[in-house]
Amino acid sequence: MVTQKEFIKRYGSWALITGASSGIGRAIALELAQREVNIMAVGRSAERLDALESEIQANYQVKFLKITADLGTQEGIERVKEMARQDFVGLFVHAAGLESHGAFTDKPLQEETALLQLNVQSTMQLTHHFAQKMTKAGRGGILLVSSLTGHMISPYFANYAASKAYVLNFGLSLRAELKQKGVDVSVLSPGLTDTPMSAGIGLDIDFSKTPMKSMSAKEVAEIALEQFPEKATIIPGTANRITSFIASRIAPQFIGKNNENMMRKAFRR
Repeated sequence: MVTQKEFIKRYGSWALITGASSGIGRAIALELAQREVNIMAVGRSAERLDALESEIQANYQVKFLKITADLGTQEGIERVKEMARQDFVGLFVHAAGLESHGAFTDKPLQEETALLQLNVQSTMQLTHHFAQKMTKAGRGGILLVSSLTGHMISPYFANYAASKAYVLNFGLSLRAELKQKGVDVSVLSPGLTDTPMSAGIGLDIDFSKTPMKSMSAKEVAEIALEQFPEKATIIPGTANRITSFIASRIAPQFIGKNNENMMRKAFRR
């Protein structure tokens, strides 16, 4: 675990967190503020970002910059680049993401395309932008948020899982590429987490019919920052790590077939 003093020395005084208005992104922003890191918080909801700002300013002596932007649009991506140019962003945390579940052929193509715009395009473009600045400075850190689904065959989450597999491979490849340039890269792959996103999924899926156990966003954020940047892939939860290992290395087809059967039975309709 990097000490607070070392953390500031490596990454400077500013961190930019996308998806900071709720869930894991919000929890990471609070953990970083506790480490005395200034926060640039990106989210679609100005009201939720205001609430985060109030909580941080009430508890921590750090600066806070609110960036209201929809990263599912090119305009939103460009807005983040423009708003962040005044200060050096030494730590980039990309937690914004869109989820999709259900039978793939029943999903509107427009929705599935929008998911790729946010989960893949914004990841690539913003990482490219901040990585360029970091390599020029010879220091920096990037934490990308994938998902446990990105490590395995995930029926009824096909497009979402594929987008998160992109984030996983992209981040791990950049880790090897950017290390020699002074930039640390890790990928966070949480399992089921108590967030507004998982609450929405829970309206359609009865998780009590699955072996998945939920973690709090705070737990996930704490583990992420404890293991960053030493761990290439950060998977919170012992059961999640075991599942990832079996699903990706030992019996991927068996796990895929089992997941299809399990999720089909767990759907409420």
